[in-house]
Amino acid sequence: MDVPTEEWFAVFRACAILLRLGLPRVLRRLPDVPDWCSRVLLEERVDRGMHRSQFAWGPASAEAAAAFLTVVMPLLAAADVRELSRRLAPLVRTAADEGCLAARPLARLAVPQVFAEAVAAQVPAGRSARSPWGRKVRGER
Repeated sequence: MDVPTEEWFAVFRACAILLRLGLPRVLRRLPDVPDWCSRVLLEERVDRGMHRSQFAWGPASAEAAAAFLTVVMPLLAAADVRELSRRLAPLVRTAADEGCLAARPLARLAVPQVFAEAVAAQVPAGRSARSPWGRKVRGER
């Protein structure tokens, strides 16, 4: 899928936040995460003393940035919305299990409609969890 740069970075940011919110459990659900990425992401979380509802967006180091890129890039390499939704399943379902889909950093981030739809498709049925974006599209408040 061709996506404008601004939208790609918004989606990357949303995936990084979902990844952080699901740590450490999400790492077991993602395929082929290198050991060094797991170590770096967990160390960053501890070093920053991150709490699920409050943390900065930017990575703590170049090594952490590389870890986020390594883990998130395969998720975003989807050919269509169905594949994107399938690839996002571990992030979304872990965030739902952890009760943090409504985390403030997610709700404040405007994402493209295709990403919002892919996330909503992975929210487990019969749960009180909802996508943080509902029907919002990029640029809406």
